[in-house]
Amino acid sequence: MMSLDLRRKHTQVRAFPRSHRQSLKITGFTLIELLVVIAIIAILIALLLPAVQQAREAARRSQCKNNLKQLGLALHNYHDAHGLFPPGSVGYVYTDGGNVPVRATSFGPLALLLPYMDQGTIYNLIDFTRNFCDPVNTPQMKTVLSTLICPSYSGPPTSSQGQWYQLSSRTRFEAAITNYLAVMGYNTSGATQTAATAPPQSMRGTFWANSNTRMRDFIDGSSNTLVYGEYRPTILVDVGWGTWDYDSRWAPWAGGIMIEGSIGVRGMRYGPNQIIPKGAYAVNDATLLPFSSGHTGGVHMLRGDGGTVFVNNNIDIGIWRGLSTVAANEVIGEF
Repeated sequence: MMSLDLRRKHTQVRAFPRSHRQSLKITGFTLIELLVVIAIIAILIALLLPAVQQAREAARRSQCKNNLKQLGLALHNYHDAHGLFPPGSVGYVYTDGGNVPVRATSFGPLALLLPYMDQGTIYNLIDFTRNFCDPVNTPQMKTVLSTLICPSYSGPPTSSQGQWYQLSSRTRFEAAITNYLAVMGYNTSGATQTAATAPPQSMRGTFWANSNTRMRDFIDGSSNTLVYGEYRPTILVDVGWGTWDYDSRWAPWAGGIMIEGSIGVRGMRYGPNQIIPKGAYAVNDATLLPFSSGHTGGVHMLRGDGGTVFVNNNIDIGIWRGLSTVAANEVIGEF
């Protein structure tokens, strides 16, 4: 009898307490609950993504603005050292055969400002007795300078499609771009707006070929005069060209003025970011292409006093043109 009781004790299955059984219960999300969670996460991402993009663009705009401020500081340091601002171009001669004199090497303001932008090493390697297109200067010309590129610009930083027009062979040259070009003033009529000579006094800006503008020339006030601004080379495609780097009408940072068109300066006949038809300006005159940017709504511009301003695309065209001149006695209103 006793052995039977022992067998029963050994074969009896012990039952876990109810509380312990409940703790072993497997839990999880239902399919509906999972879908709801995914939907909530998707909504949050949709709400946050634009904010993140806006924050990034705000940072890019701030950096672009700072680039122009550094450029303004360099311009004033150059003026302090030389008594005038650098010329819009070191000479202007359109010849189809052979090298041109030293006075027409077509270097633009930015090349002359290099020592004042912490780029003295590049400046010292440039042969200023030769044209900026000359192969001897190519290693320096194709150097990308980050302070001359707007962070919002999405196009290529270099091109090898430039044409050296002062040679009969029109030799190709390679160079890095800039997103910041000088202001030459404006004109209101005619197919061209060449910067090879000084514009009329009433339309004259700060930079043209062999210009010698001084602070004392800012009769309109340096804070009421725009001297530099943003330029987006890819606007050439927007207005009808097959490529953004057609010929020499894009914006190599070292260049000044060549042929009828321009490299280092722009006029302000048309408003900021205004997309004009290709036929609205002479085939050879890129000077008429508007100041433009990768920012939404306008462009950053540099004032003569070194300050910067973001100019809306919808600015009154009369005010816009008035801001390009140094001594036309315009009354500048709100903008």
